Amino acid sequence: MKIRYQIIIRLFLRAFDVNHGGHPALGYTIVSQTPGKLKMEYQNLPSKDIRTLVQSGVPIKEEPTEEIQVAYTGDTCALGLLKKKNSKEENGKSALYLQQAFTAPLIFCEMTFLDVDNDEDDVSSNKKKTKKKRLLDQTFAQERGHMHLQDIVPVLTSHGWDILSDDNDATASTDDTTTTTTTTTATPFNTNSDPSSISNKSQIIFYHLSGRHGPASYALSQILKSNVLPPKLLELCSVSVASFLGEEIDNNDSVQQEEESGGEEETKINILSLVRNDGCI
Repeated sequence: MKIRYQIIIRLFLRAFDVNHGGHPALGYTIVSQTPGKLKMEYQNLPSKDIRTLVQSGVPIKEEPTEEIQVAYTGDTCALGLLKKKNSKEENGKSALYLQQAFTAPLIFCEMTFLDVDNDEDDVSSNKKKTKKKRLLDQTFAQERGHMHLQDIVPVLTSHGWDILSDDNDATASTDDTTTTTTTTTATPFNTNSDPSSISNKSQIIFYHLSGRHGPASYALSQILKSNVLPPKLLELCSVSVASFLGEEIDNNDSVQQEEESGGEEETKINILSLVRNDGCI
């Protein structure tokens, strides 16, 4: 006779406080909980003996296991997502749930404003304006309670993400005869578990782009040409552009990519051909 066991996995939401420019706001994680298994020492006992243990109040099962499945930041500025540095800043379980959010395999993170001026041909006087413009853009984003492109890296690194180091760090030996190469990954650090136990990289979907950055090709070109997001992070990112697609079709626009092949040449790519079924690139 075959005995079948049904494992019931619960899904529930956990909320954490964020900062939406002074307005009450929350981010969320979707957490799965799997019931604990029967402890090893009781697995070979007959059901009658197990029932007796249960009736006597003996815990016969292991603790349930929980996994963060999805994180959603909600409407927030960077102040709401930065990891809290001391106990005075922590707000009970909210700070813990925020920290757990950045260990999820799928993270929906808002990114509203992209304005970055990286024109290397600016004269010195214009560079001062550029620096001031960047500051004003980030300040404006914070006042409105939203994320700026330049806020992404500080937020992720505050949670222990290794996204700034080079892929290959070569270290020469003392006699200069051998070289050791260490490869790093962009796997986030989970403070609640052994980092080596995390096998999958988190994927981030940026959403909530301001309409001022449309069409989609223009928004993507701003992100890529700004050089704000390091290559290791770009490998993990997608951008939701579904709201821009109507404008993209009307403009029949394209994004330009620069290739180095004996010189610089521009290749036009149809943005619409890059959009996945989920509306992201």
